[in-house]
Amino acid sequence: MKTNYFPELLHKAGYKATPGRLALLEILKAGTEPMSIQEILKKARTASLDQATVYRILSVLEKLGAVKQVNLRHGHADYEFVDPKDHHHIVCVVCKRVEDFTGCGAEDVAEQALKQVKSFSKITQHSLEFFGVCKKCARP
Repeated sequence: MKTNYFPELLHKAGYKATPGRLALLEILKAGTEPMSIQEILKKARTASLDQATVYRILSVLEKLGAVKQVNLRHGHADYEFVDPKDHHHIVCVVCKRVEDFTGCGAEDVAEQALKQVKSFSKITQHSLEFFGVCKKCARP
């Protein structure tokens, strides 16, 4: 990804490339798993962002399709950078470990879903999370 990608993305959508927006994009792009607002705030200390500002920026970035909110059942929203490579999550219900996986077969599922419903003609997005117990937590 080229260096000036984030400012271009924001400008093309009619938004200013503010330091806060750029900082959040960089933080989420560098993340290895979805982050809560509190985790984002800790990493954004140098950008001097408060919680309300982070929520506002995340809202803009979600509208742009650069960031998405995921529900990992941690009792709060988590956010991650939208990777062009489709991926999903497996979450340990004991220790909250999160791992990514690819290859969910969403196209086949979407096709079957559209055959079963009457009011929809197209599926534009999907989300898939699995919840279970990791190998470490499953040990006796």
